[in-house]
Amino acid sequence: MQKKILLLLLFVILGGFSAGAQMRDASLRYNHGKIYDPDGHRMHTSDVKYWFGEPLYYSTYKGARKQYVNGMNLVKAGIINSVIGAAGMGAGVVLENAGEFDTDTNAAIYAAGCVLLVSADICLSIGIPLAAIGKGRLKWMVDDYNENGGSSKHVSLNIGPCRYGYGLALNF
Repeated sequence: MQKKILLLLLFVILGGFSAGAQMRDASLRYNHGKIYDPDGHRMHTSDVKYWFGEPLYYSTYKGARKQYVNGMNLVKAGIINSVIGAAGMGAGVVLENAGEFDTDTNAAIYAAGCVLLVSADICLSIGIPLAAIGKGRLKWMVDDYNENGGSSKHVSLNIGPCRYGYGLALNF
């Protein structure tokens, strides 16, 4: 009877060890400016605050996310401005050669295209580095979290070899 109880107790304890190890091995993923939990669900701001636990990580996440989103918005605006600006410059040249409008109107269309191309260059030159820096910071957070074994909210108890046989290790 005592052996059965001892085996049952050992089984329950070892089952808890493996569950703790599985919880600790869970890693986060990063993809396109978003962080995903081990189940593959997109993490929202409150989830990030829970998983990372530390205010430093949370404030870093908020800043990096803003950098990435604003950078990508500037890149999109730059692409749109470059397409419209190139079309405006092309239309100004074509209309000038065709003689459709007077010279002042064609020059205005051409100048508007030039202004849009300059604004596109500014948006792209600011947006691309901003998005890259934000993306790098988000990747750093996820990699650091995965490397350090996750947040301190996950507790595990493991049996492992030690100096004189086997011992218990409580990680919290």
